[in-house]
Amino acid sequence: LIGTSTHSRSQLLAMDDEGSAGPLSLGPIWASPTKQGHAAVVGDDVLAAACAVATRPVVAIGGITRPARAAAVADAGAAFAAVVSAVDGDDLDAVHLMTRRLCLSFAAARAARSA
Repeated sequence: LIGTSTHSRSQLLAMDDEGSAGPLSLGPIWASPTKQGHAAVVGDDVLAAACAVATRPVVAIGGITRPARAAAVADAGAAFAAVVSAVDGDDLDAVHLMTRRLCLSFAAARAARSA
């Protein structure tokens, strides 16, 4: 799938209306160590508002560095969470453990949201 990145609710909705991309990403949700100074932080409230009206899946990106934040973006309605710095490193055991924790937190929050 090819998606598109957006940095505000209005950009996301414009791309959603255009219908040219698959999933729509929105971020950074929180400050990101990966792309410092890239775009203004939008926060999970803006994410929730965008997810509530978007017709396509929304991917949350930016600053999802711990399980509680993965759960927060799922709570906001994101279909997916994209992470980089949280799973970046040379210690593969630590990367695997963090990946598992992020996935479990996201999945649990999605399940609770749909219950």
